[in-house]
Amino acid sequence: MLLAALLRASGIPARVVAGLLYVNENKDIFITAWVSAYTGTWIFADLSHDCFPAWRDRIPLVLDDDGDKIHRHARVIGRTSVTYVKR
Repeated sequence: MLLAALLRASGIPARVVAGLLYVNENKDIFITAWVSAYTGTWIFADLSHDCFPAWRDRIPLVLDDDGDKIHRHARVIGRTSVTYVKR
């Protein structure tokens, strides 16, 4: 939320994204949030995982401009189940 606010204060459109992060080495799925910023195209940045651009291993579920959607969808995201299937 802080990164989105700082980007907006600098005149860069930004959204908070809630979704799932797949950690390949452990085959783990985590619920997390990151930022989508508009710089001609929308790009993801995830400072909590030191990742820019953050496009790999992420499944966006909720795009939120003001924080309300994430709070309303948090219970659904928290009950999301993902199964790893090796091809």
